[in-house]
This record gives sequence, C-alpha cells and structure tokens, in this order.
Amino acid sequence: MNSFSLSSFLANLLNGSTSCDWSQLPDSLLAVISNKFACMDDFVRFGAVCVSWRSVTLENRIQLFPPQVPFLMFPKMHDNTRRYFHYLCNGEVYNPVMDVPSEKYCGSSTHGWLVTVGVDPDFKVELMNPFFSVENKIELPPLTSFDQHETVEELSPDGYMKKTVLSACPTRTSDYVVMTIYGAQNKLAFTKPGDKQWTTVEHEHKCFNDLIYYKGEFYAVDGEGTVIACNIKNHSQPKVRKVASPPPDGPYRKNYIVESLGELFQIRRVLEFDFDGCCSTYNTIAFKVFKLDQYDPIKWVEIKTMGGQTLFLGDNASISLSSSDFPQCKPNSIYFTDDARNLYGLMGPHDIGVFSLEDGCGQIVEPNPLIDFKGLMPPPIWVEPTLEHGRK
Repeated sequence: MNSFSLSSFLANLLNGSTSCDWSQLPDSLLAVISNKFACMDDFVRFGAVCVSWRSVTLENRIQLFPPQVPFLMFPKMHDNTRRYFHYLCNGEVYNPVMDVPSEKYCGSSTHGWLVTVGVDPDFKVELMNPFFSVENKIELPPLTSFDQHETVEELSPDGYMKKTVLSACPTRTSDYVVMTIYGAQNKLAFTKPGDKQWTTVEHEHKCFNDLIYYKGEFYAVDGEGTVIACNIKNHSQPKVRKVASPPPDGPYRKNYIVESLGELFQIRRVLEFDFDGCCSTYNTIAFKVFKLDQYDPIKWVEIKTMGGQTLFLGDNASISLSSSDFPQCKPNSIYFTDDARNLYGLMGPHDIGVFSLEDGCGQIVEPNPLIDFKGLMPPPIWVEPTLEHGRK
C-alpha cells in the first residue's frame, strides 16, 4: 500500500487542489467510510467510483445494513408472465436479476427472499431471491408435509401459506428458522434447514394475522390483537407464552406486528365496506398504531407519531425504516398493499396506498402515489433488496 497522509489529503481537499488521487485512499479508511452507509444504493455507488474502491466494497458486502426501502414487485397489466420491480426512491421500474416464474405463487417476502409455491402435485415450496444470479433458491418442505393439512384436492398454492418469516437471512447463516401462518385456521408451523416437513406449533391460539422475529423469538398476533411469543430453540417442544392482551379498542379487519426502533408496535387496519348492488368493495380508511408498554402492567398505548419512521405492510414481513436515512419516504407514514385475498372479488387487489400520521390525526395520502398498481394480479408485494456475494 502506498504511504498516505490524511492531514495532507485533507489540506489538499480544502485548498481545492486537483492533485488528490482519490484511488489512493488506504483500504482501511475506505472500509471505515463504506461501513457508515445506511443506504445500500450509496454503498453500491461508492464501489463504482474506481477499481480500488470497488474491491473494498466487495470485501465488505457482508456488512449489516439497516432496513432498506423495499421494491414493489408487480405484474404489468395484461402481462402476468413475469414480474417487475418499482423503486420508490426514484420511481424507476427494473427487471429482476432472476425472473420470477409466472407459474409460481409468491405469498410472502422476508429478508429479500420470496416464498414461492408451485402448482406441481407436491406443491413445492421454495425461498427465491430475485436479486441473486446464483445460489438464489432454497427448497423448503412442500405443502403436503404440513402436520395438519387439507386433502390434496383442497390444497391450493394461492393462500395456503398466509405469511412466512425468516429468523435470519440465509446468506449470513445456515442456522435459521422459517415460520409460517398456514391453513384454514391460520395456525403456526416452522421448519429448519434439513427438515423434511413442517412442524405445527401446538397452542390454544389460532387465527393469526401476522408474525415477526423479535429479540430471539417469533412473535405473532391473532385476529383479536393478542400477541404470543414462540421460542423454538428446542425443536421438538417449542415454548409458547402470551405476551400481551389486545389493545382496548377493536377488533379490526387486520392486525400487524412490527419492530420499530427496538419497540414492539401493533398496527390495526380499519376497512370501510361498500356494496354497490353487484359486488362488495372495501378500502382502508385508517390505521391505529399502538406501542407495547412493557412496564408492569404490560399494556398497549396508542401513539400519534412513529418517531419519523416509515412502515411497509402487506404480505411482506413488516418493515420499519428511518425516513431520515431515506428522505424519499414520507415520515410517520404507512405504505400498504392489499393482502385481503379472500375479498379481492372482481376488482382484484385494489386496496393499496399510503397512510400518514404526520399531522397527528392520520389520513390517507391523496393523490395516491401507488394508484398505478391497483387491480393487478398477481397482487403487488414489497420486497427488501439484498446484495449478492454476501455468502460466507
């Protein structure tokens, strides 16, 4: 490595000298700089400056980024043979690195991985990463391997697995768990690498709406708003405990559970229904946001601001990110897609938009910045970007 004087470099920079050779910055300094990026885009652009900078970013791609602005995966109107990716930060539409086959049903996304179900006789289940050119598929046990499933004739790739979440990104560790909400009763089941079947979590609570991985356990919320935690360190005997009773109001159409700034949030989605004589339509008119107060007694407290955070809700594993890191996102807002599969009807998945708490009282953002994605099938879904070549 060439000798380098930071003081001389800064002096030349401040004096406007053109003699500074940016490519000669030491790798140690470049590594420190690259590790400061919160936005993955900035990290990639940093590596595109020159060969020496790129070599440092390639070595540091394993670094942990905070949650990123997700892409909205969608099919084009009258063309459901492939999916495209809309990026909120610049409004551009991209083709994925790997095509997502049209015959695959994509029911969830987690850590940048899509959870797909095939229409083959065994209903093959896979994790698929559309941002990777290699090592982009991981096979999971099929639908027919669930402990308590409907008959094969009653199984469907569309909607049997309601929400699926990873405990960790498979590119970082092989010690991860996949948890899903499945079946007609919305039960919980999980699998680990090497398992040949899904293991049902036996518990009195059913009809779960959402789940996340939080502080070493899976947390799930049911239709009434009760939250439970599931610890599966012991594969054969998962430990389930009740975390909190429902918030005082409700119940609502859909409950979500989100980690935001280290806190546990429950988000309650309020729908308005309208019957026009031929079909029933619905639209989200509000969200109510509650934070779990974990002091004795444990209780939910309704909040009117989210500390500048932006949430992304739908079929994806819920995402909370800082709008200060991503100014293109509206602060104290919820970007939502239509995950009410049993209500689509003739209109398809049309309940998509943005809800803002910025004024303290809450309102749907108009004009709707996501209006172009209404009614598309398969339904649009948020997918968090991941960097390739991060595998250990």
